[in-house]
Amino acid sequence: MRRWITAETFGKGGRMALGQRPVELPADAVVSITLATNLSLRQFVMGALVSQLIMRQCRKAPGLLYAEVAADYDGRYSYTLSLWSGPEMRAFRDKRSHGWAMRKMAWLFYGEAAEAWFLTYRTDTLPAFREAMETARRHGRHFKAGMQLRPQSPPVRA
Repeated sequence: MRRWITAETFGKGGRMALGQRPVELPADAVVSITLATNLSLRQFVMGALVSQLIMRQCRKAPGLLYAEVAADYDGRYSYTLSLWSGPEMRAFRDKRSHGWAMRKMAWLFYGEAAEAWFLTYRTDTLPAFREAMETARRHGRHFKAGMQLRPQSPPVRA
């Protein structure tokens, strides 16, 4: 079974990865990025707890090629990136702990002053950590205080 490893530590947080970051991607590669900023202490802690459940399920998720999560309390953000091959991403997103968290906990994670961006798109290249966060901000579905401000506009494939 795959294991999460610490890829980097910084501030009051760090980044973990599941699997080896691929150099070449399959033709049907799909990237999903979630970024949340301006999180309160309560949102940060609750997000970390639910993320532990989701991270455990990722280890066995069919079609998941690579994943990374990052969070930093000093920076008041959390971030996830997952790389999928085939249609399994949608099933994972909508079911079990992840589906439950999306349906029942979104108000908790993304309310108050929090901002969130969600982006899923087909790609030929996997963005690096900071580039993925910027891509989510530029192209992702944008929410502030629980209200959608903008739909996603996926980047154009090269």
